[in-house]
Amino acid sequence: MNGKASARRCRLARLAALAVIIALCPLPALAGDQGQPATGKTPGIRASAAAIATRQPLAASPSAAAQGQSNPGKPASFFKSPVGVVVLATLAAGVGYAIYSTQNDRITSPVKQ
Repeated sequence: MNGKASARRCRLARLAALAVIIALCPLPALAGDQGQPATGKTPGIRASAAAIATRQPLAASPSAAAQGQSNPGKPASFFKSPVGVVVLATLAAGVGYAIYSTQNDRITSPVKQ
């Protein structure tokens, strides 16, 4: 009876894995672009790039570093903020306790020596 149950479980596991794989595979019929009709000749990449370039002119955007410098209200560093100070204090306390506990360990066992 264990052989039949084991074979059923194995077969069920294989079917479940197959169902998951089939569900996760993309369907090519649904992957097509629904907005454009299938008939007609599509433009080449150079024509598409030229059309996009004429519609959207390039504009210089300020970088993140320049934006951070222009706002004087924000702290420049994480470790200078109140949360950063708390994180550093907690880290220092944990390291200090770890060093203290290794120096003042009172367990004497033959395995440790």
